[in-house]
Amino acid sequence: MIVIVSLIVLMSAYMIASGLGRTTAEVKSDRAKVTAKALQDAKAALLGHVAKDAADTSKSVPGSFPCYEDASQIGKPNEGNEAAGGTCNTNSIVQFGRLPWKTIGLGDIRDGWGEKLWYVLSPGFRAKPINSTTPGQLMLDGVPVVALIIAPGPAINSQVRPALPPSIPPSDYDYFSKSPDYRFRNYLEFENASSPVDLNFTSTGPSNTFNDQVIAITQREVFDIVEPIVAARIGSGSSDVFQTDLNNYFNMSISPNNYSGMWPGYPFAVPFVDPSATKDTYRGAGGVYQGLMPATSRTSGSTFVAWSTTPTVTTISGPGSVSGSTCTIPVGTTQLVCAITYRRSGSGTPNTPKVDITLTLNNLGNAFRRITDFDLRTIGYAYANGTGTGTFNPNPPSNPPQYPNPGSPTASLDPSGNLIVKWSSLQLARFTGGTASTATKKLTITMPDTPDDHAILTNWFFANEWYRASYYSVAPAYAPRTLPSPPLPYSPSCGTCITVGSTNTNKLVLIMMGRALGTQARPGDVRNYLDGTNGTNAYSGTLSYMQLPHGGDSNDATTVAQ
Repeated sequence: MIVIVSLIVLMSAYMIASGLGRTTAEVKSDRAKVTAKALQDAKAALLGHVAKDAADTSKSVPGSFPCYEDASQIGKPNEGNEAAGGTCNTNSIVQFGRLPWKTIGLGDIRDGWGEKLWYVLSPGFRAKPINSTTPGQLMLDGVPVVALIIAPGPAINSQVRPALPPSIPPSDYDYFSKSPDYRFRNYLEFENASSPVDLNFTSTGPSNTFNDQVIAITQREVFDIVEPIVAARIGSGSSDVFQTDLNNYFNMSISPNNYSGMWPGYPFAVPFVDPSATKDTYRGAGGVYQGLMPATSRTSGSTFVAWSTTPTVTTISGPGSVSGSTCTIPVGTTQLVCAITYRRSGSGTPNTPKVDITLTLNNLGNAFRRITDFDLRTIGYAYANGTGTGTFNPNPPSNPPQYPNPGSPTASLDPSGNLIVKWSSLQLARFTGGTASTATKKLTITMPDTPDDHAILTNWFFANEWYRASYYSVAPAYAPRTLPSPPLPYSPSCGTCITVGSTNTNKLVLIMMGRALGTQARPGDVRNYLDGTNGTNAYSGTLSYMQLPHGGDSNDATTVAQ
């Protein structure tokens, strides 16, 4: 009996010990599962928040991430909300702190050991410019990423994590600079706890000295979500400000009050170049219908759209002669002031020549400018005495006539996108008295300032430099062209339009070019930026594209903008 009882005791002890061993392992496994799920849930919520913000047409930085949790609100009703101000508004530094769980729509999420999650965000993802060429600068095990979420696990090594009772003032919860007990080094290890914080993080280390669990968000994961959203925001029918500005530009060009000699449509495209080129390189070129979107702007100091200071004055008939013509751009303006000096011959009527005068506003059709800023009715004229004797006697007094009277200038666009302003057979005002053939008079023509940037260049699309990630195609019928005769309205016919799928009536098409896939090598020609049929047709100059499935062999996001 004693033997049997002893055997039962030993077996019970063994079973209890074994049970305790299994329970410990199970608890550890359960905690690891809770941690893994918490990290996955936090990543999904964070990307969901980014997607929601990107789709919100009242927001102006698609692809931006929230800041870290506001430590001053710990223990208060607003605990879990992102911080505002301070370093959160600095786009050039690593954002590092606790995960703003409430901001991204989660409850007080924790890892398997009951610890809150930490959050690290790459420089460049808090404020504009953000677009699909924006790189993640954080390095996780040497691989670039955009954001990290870190579960700290239990305290390890000499880490000390005292409880945080409500009696401790919230200001003392600052784990960066206040009480050392709350510093992030008491939660994270190795490169994850570098001080000062740098770009390098790790997901591995010796198990006895490292227990951080890390999940990353890559640049690809961000923009596989954001690019299609941006494509939808700029698409035809959207209520986004981009569409509002694009419609305004088009409608301005066909306004009945447009006396600019401009066209109904959109600027010529920029010949395709490496999209990383400087902003002022984004200059349209006459006759180019496919490429990149014009982004050069006057407010950035560009002189791309400017008056030529070389006038063309040709004597057509009549007595007298033109003795000189000069044009200058006065300092502090973008106006053009031209002086045409001429001599009389005899005292009859007329005793001055008829001339053709041509002035050129370069590249007006190759950039987004406020077309109606240039108005033929605002040209200034002034006759004045020059040298020698003789009385200035304009005849008729209204010569040159103000636009749009007969004999006033015409405006037309040449194939290079330049606006040509021309007076044909203009009879220069005569003068009487005196006999010196060397006597001169002068006609001064003052052209208005060059048009200012159109509002489209200041909206979120251009402010975030999405033009670097977009392929631009304009239908020839809606590219720069001369109007039949102002005043308008004028309704163009489609003529040669752009085909997208089975629809061939598209005026303006934009394609989000996505990241490089397969054998694409960047920089390179357009086939290294657009996928499949889109790349082939763009390379050959064919105005036909497909709305390819987003994923797998393609990440183009094709949108009909107009």
